[in-house]
Amino acid sequence: MKPVPAPLAIALLLVPLAGCGDDTGQNPQPTPITVTVADNSYSPTTVTLPTGTTVNWTWTGTQQHDVVWSGTNAPAAAPLQATGTYQRVFNATGTFGYFCSIHVAEGMTGTIIIQ
Repeated sequence: MKPVPAPLAIALLLVPLAGCGDDTGQNPQPTPITVTVADNSYSPTTVTLPTGTTVNWTWTGTQQHDVVWSGTNAPAAAPLQATGTYQRVFNATGTFGYFCSIHVAEGMTGTIIIQ
């Protein structure tokens, strides 16, 4: 049997390691999502996301709106504003409803589902 040249032997030893990354055991953070707050609507109105996701609300309309959470023990709401952003990280599973306090009668509601 002929000996394998050293460079080829090294390459053959390294091939099984190809694609092995830094496995620290940490899960990557989910990609943040943006909900647009326009005149009398949230878009999208319902989203389903994994735990740990950050949701950003961005105001694009001309009217004032807020983000008020439904239910007991709800977090602080985003204040009435015509421009700006609001952010919340969802670290627990569940269904989280929200609405605009001055346009809820017109159907300005949204839902975040965390699985």
